Amino acid sequence: MSDPALPGAIGVSHLRVYDTEAPDGLRGGTPHLHTACTEAYAVVAGSGRVQTLTLEHGFAETPLEPGALVWFTPGTIHRLVNEGR
Repeated sequence: MSDPALPGAIGVSHLRVYDTEAPDGLRGGTPHLHTACTEAYAVVAGSGRVQTLTLEHGFAETPLEPGALVWFTPGTIHRLVNEGR
């Protein structure tokens, strides 16, 4: 099985997921969306999950661990959850 093609233009940055506790008790960022770009995560260390919400697929959680490559389209509400201890 071949890897799926990545989206068109790509910008790369180093991201560290927040480790402060949110009002719901989880550690991570706040839910948000991007209107004009696809967002992707290539995980090199740590563990967590990305929570997504779309009209088409509803709520989903995807585990994040070293080696994971996850992306989603514009308009997807998303939030990263930090499970690193």
